[in-house]
Amino acid sequence: MEHKVVTILDNNLRREIHREERLRLPQILHGLCYKQNIPCNEMKSIVMDIDDSLTHLDVKTYREITGLAFEQDIEITANQPDWDIFSPTIYYRYATETVPGANAEKITIKEERRVSEDPKYTAVIADVMVFSFEQPDLKNEEAT
Repeated sequence: MEHKVVTILDNNLRREIHREERLRLPQILHGLCYKQNIPCNEMKSIVMDIDDSLTHLDVKTYREITGLAFEQDIEITANQPDWDIFSPTIYYRYATETVPGANAEKITIKEERRVSEDPKYTAVIADVMVFSFEQPDLKNEEAT
């Protein structure tokens, strides 16, 4: 089985000057999928760096309230009450706009360690959101 996942690191599009011709993240991802001959609606998950202070604060507060350590993943499914904490984010909106017709069924927030491109730092620790999608059409095909 082939995994169809896209990872978005350091999304700085929101910091650009607002112009009518500026592409939004879902438009860019649709173009990349087209170029790679991958239907966007077959994407299983999208991973995005959390790069805004309000969402970082929500993650920190959630960890404190639930007693989760920083290295422990946060996993929330669509049927849980906590879904409403992270589903209103811009990341959720971008993810669901990128995969047309699919329903986000799980949000996972995890800490990711990476080698830094900046020589001042040896490593970067980033919080990332992973949106996992349910593809109703694929489930129906498997059942037949």
